[in-house]
Amino acid sequence: MESIVALIEGVCWEMVGLSIVRVKASDRWMTAYLDPSIKMRPLRKG
Repeated sequence: MESIVALIEGVCWEMVGLSIVRVKASDRWMTAYLDPSIKMRPLRKG
């Protein structure tokens, strides 16, 4: 959890699965997947 929090510190977020995160930025919720290297890849909401 520490790694995830550090990546998106200052941004509202919530875990919705083992490797799926919802991030709130600019008043929009974006879905992002965490890959094995724990990098966030924002996906289009759609």
